[in-house]
Amino acid sequence: MFKARLKPSEQGTLERRYEFHVSEAVRATLLGDDEKAAGHSATALEISRQLYASARDPARHRPDLAAALAGNARYQRVL
Repeated sequence: MFKARLKPSEQGTLERRYEFHVSEAVRATLLGDDEKAAGHSATALEISRQLYASARDPARHRPDLAAALAGNARYQRVL
């Protein structure tokens, strides 16, 4: 099966977007906005899946994917 590889600049952009959405999910949780937190968490999860699927070394992104899955499950349970 062919897996599309990301260009280094695309990978860096996705990694920065992932970090942004994770931090915004945490910030929204601290402010008590569970709906906003769930939205940012879902976006972070989708980006994490993209990074994992397109990586030459998926093990590098496995901890982020696991954290995104766990975080998203927590936010979905709150809603």
